[in-house]
Amino acid sequence: MEEYHSGDEVSFSPDEASNLVKECVEGIIGGVDYNQGKVGQWTASIVEQSLTHLVKQGKPFKYIVNCAVMQKSGAGLHTACSCYWDTTTDGSCTVRWENRTMYCVVNVFAVGLAM
Repeated sequence: MEEYHSGDEVSFSPDEASNLVKECVEGIIGGVDYNQGKVGQWTASIVEQSLTHLVKQGKPFKYIVNCAVMQKSGAGLHTACSCYWDTTTDGSCTVRWENRTMYCVVNVFAVGLAM
């Protein structure tokens, strides 16, 4: 793990976080069809694995990861989030993923730690 000292400027990289999350989602539900009985297991695995990969980067952030999986049924799916924070140290990203049977939306929030 990298060590950060007071005064080091570290910013959240939405692209880097998105790529990590996409890899996790693909690895967990990439090749399967929607199955109501497995959604709880899938969402737990996606958030746990995403969080583990984010923390392994060793950057000074607290992370919040949220995941929703929805069956494709012709219904609309709309999501939104808003944050009130310090945009110089904090950040977020939203990953939207889908296959022919389901949608997956993962939100990552990173809050900079005061050093």
